[in-house]
Amino acid sequence: MITVILGQYVWLSYEEVFQAAQRLGRGLAALGQKPRHNIAIFCETRAEWFITAQACFMHSFPLVTLYATLGGPAIAHGLNQTEVTHIVTSQDLLQTRLKDILLEVPRLQHIIVVDGRSGPEEGFPRRIHVHNMATVQELGTEPEKLTSPRSQPLPSDIAVIMYTSGSTGVPKGVMVSHSNIIAGITGMAERIPGLCEEDTYIGYLPLAHVLELSAELVCVSHGCRVGYSSPHTLADQSSKIKRGCRGDSTVLQPTLMAAVPEIMDRIYKNVMQKLEEMSSVQRTMFTLAYNYKMEQICQGNSTPLCDGLLFGKVRSLLGVGRGCCCQGGLLSPQPRSAS
Repeated sequence: MITVILGQYVWLSYEEVFQAAQRLGRGLAALGQKPRHNIAIFCETRAEWFITAQACFMHSFPLVTLYATLGGPAIAHGLNQTEVTHIVTSQDLLQTRLKDILLEVPRLQHIIVVDGRSGPEEGFPRRIHVHNMATVQELGTEPEKLTSPRSQPLPSDIAVIMYTSGSTGVPKGVMVSHSNIIAGITGMAERIPGLCEEDTYIGYLPLAHVLELSAELVCVSHGCRVGYSSPHTLADQSSKIKRGCRGDSTVLQPTLMAAVPEIMDRIYKNVMQKLEEMSSVQRTMFTLAYNYKMEQICQGNSTPLCDGLLFGKVRSLLGVGRGCCCQGGLLSPQPRSAS
């Protein structure tokens, strides 16, 4: 497996993200994307995914979301069922997944690649036009596009057609309206009081899942920072992080994250690995402190002394202890080298 050394996070301000989404939406319209006509995204969790979603929401383009882990038949099923003519993807997924099923998706005409080049691709059907996302955004800056009105969505309009992971058969598309999304993120925000610009959220779950999309929308609506990761680069001990290098949570030091059982299991294994590195006395103290902490949590109390003296290494797995404050925006980790 390839391991990587990740660089520092690169910031985009809220204004930059807003302008990027506006340009992309206008550019997609210039390529023939019509309001209330479906457009698909088949891409890993990254800043460009979220920018694409915002562009579609702005211009009333219902967004069809497909998991990046889906196989060819499932991808073709989703694209054909929703009759999309445009899709946003990454260069890797285009070459390894999407390319093989293009003949099975006769309506598809435009492929927008977030990290690739524009132009004809060898072995692609002649009807397929491949565009770089930056090139599409440039189309959105042409004078006639800047003055053309955009179609505002109604609360009842479909915002997302979210396909399931296909773990129980053929993926099923769930239609989510704009009012559904607003209601969902409102409820989620009420469960997380005190969100503000000083909070940092780490996004690593699939944005094609409603939990991750809703969580990021909640954070953006409150001015939080959002940093992107993946389950394979989340912690220092993650499978794609080169030994001795820092994982995304250590670099980003988030205050917020969404979790699912599989990820919590990975974190648990990382904690157990650190415990094995301790002496028998340290392990005994840790166990006693853990049991004490659980009792105090059940009583609604905090344990600052235990947190500071014994749980520092565990807390560092998730970046707890951040002391810096930065301007709000979206983030994307940049690899420096691979081995």
